Amino acid sequence: MKPITVPRTTRWRVGSLLSEETHKSALARDGYTQRIVHLMPARESILYARKFGIKCDHWHNLCRGSTRGCRAVCLTDSGRLGLSVSQRAAFVRSYLWQSHRPLFLERFHDEITEFERKCTDQPVIRFGGTHDSDILSDAPEIVAAHPNTIFSDYTKLDIPTGWVADNVYRCKSATELTTRDEFLDYAARGLNHAVPFDLPRGAPLPQFYHGIPVVDGDIDDLRFLDPKGVIVGLRFKPASMLAKRGRDHRGFIRPVPVTINPDLVSLS
Repeated sequence: MKPITVPRTTRWRVGSLLSEETHKSALARDGYTQRIVHLMPARESILYARKFGIKCDHWHNLCRGSTRGCRAVCLTDSGRLGLSVSQRAAFVRSYLWQSHRPLFLERFHDEITEFERKCTDQPVIRFGGTHDSDILSDAPEIVAAHPNTIFSDYTKLDIPTGWVADNVYRCKSATELTTRDEFLDYAARGLNHAVPFDLPRGAPLPQFYHGIPVVDGDIDDLRFLDPKGVIVGLRFKPASMLAKRGRDHRGFIRPVPVTINPDLVSLS
């Protein structure tokens, strides 16, 4: 496939919509191979477009469910995704998604087809690697055209979660606004919340949160294999590091320790 180029920025090209193997895509159990699509989150693509004089009047916030705490801890400027080349590639993908949707979907379909052809495992796609999208409404033709691929994502949008189609699974992402009652309601219905805890990599997660069992979400990125009605615990580097960078996560990162007694649910 020929690389895609953004007008006025001829040096900005991306050869693929699907990521090659990254740390996150590598978090898959034996028998599964995952690829991820990275766009720019929230309004970042709009800000970039305006900076470089690209028309974006009809562009949208790509993380409509994001909160101030979520945006403060967004990882798109960290690790490999923080490299200028990666950011530029994410902008080109966002440009195609926002301004040339049919071309994006045609390319997306072709790349998934090639991925499926080469994959000897169960293929898994995370469309919302760094943005938040409902693929069932935004790209239903892609889901229908690839019934043997699992589309698995996290979302903060107010949309159904769990298995929402035969090959589409979503896990709800908690924010600083998520209440104890919401956690308990989801768990009672057999649905899961992903929760970032104030823990460094490798530290033990709490056994329970608001009385709900916690499973380790850092072991792999395959949320559809988790038990039902649990908290998916994710470790976030200590929140004190964010404070040093002048970022207020506003409670998005949950404190530890929390109770390990399922009958005690008074701690936040």
